[in-house]
Amino acid sequence: MFKTKQRKLHLSFCKHCKNRKHTFENGLICGVTNMSADFNDYCSDYQHDKRQLDFLKNEFEQEIKEEYPKSGLKGALSQFEFQRVPKVLFRKFKTREKTYGFEISKDNKYDKGLLGMIWFLIALLVWGNLKNEYSWDLSSANVIGILILFIVQLYFIYKGYFYKYPKLMTIQEKGIDLKDDYIYWTDILDYGILQGKGRRSSEKYIIIGTISSGIKKIDLTNTNISQLQFIEILQHHRNISQIPI
Repeated sequence: MFKTKQRKLHLSFCKHCKNRKHTFENGLICGVTNMSADFNDYCSDYQHDKRQLDFLKNEFEQEIKEEYPKSGLKGALSQFEFQRVPKVLFRKFKTREKTYGFEISKDNKYDKGLLGMIWFLIALLVWGNLKNEYSWDLSSANVIGILILFIVQLYFIYKGYFYKYPKLMTIQEKGIDLKDDYIYWTDILDYGILQGKGRRSSEKYIIIGTISSGIKKIDLTNTNISQLQFIEILQHHRNISQIPI
């Protein structure tokens, strides 16, 4: 069931609060007010239920083990490997405040890489033409290839140096804005790196276990941030999330 942004914030507290109360009509409500949660940022009636929070973390653990097993036949055939990163050094983001407003988008460096390959092929064709003393008119397949690659390179020059890819997500003070979704810092149970294997080794993801909505899979493949740099951001918010420091 779709949950609104505000409801996710409420559930990040309510699902492990001693005052929670389940009803058939309205689902999870507050046992103090007997109403659905209605607060901004933090609930003054919140009472931490460690046992329930541990239960939610265990649920996340089991889901990860089932979805990305490390042993047995299923583990051997799995196309992805989940890894926890206990602690990383703060290299890109020295402080929490440095993360706010950071926009994650596709990285132009991959277009630049393709451009480099095109230049290499052009140089190879020119060298081939010179070595074999082919003609420099359109009767030469090498010349035709050079002209085609020259035109194609213009597109990749534009994509590599002038085009700005649309943002995929933005780091904000309250959480991660994923355009069509939102993850509050208070909603985070745990996280880790998901790395592709074999033919999918170039695929890179971050897995975040949330209290309100279960597992979230964030695709960082070919973006302007690495997995470890994203872990830096999450690590900066440990004392806001439900992850123990």
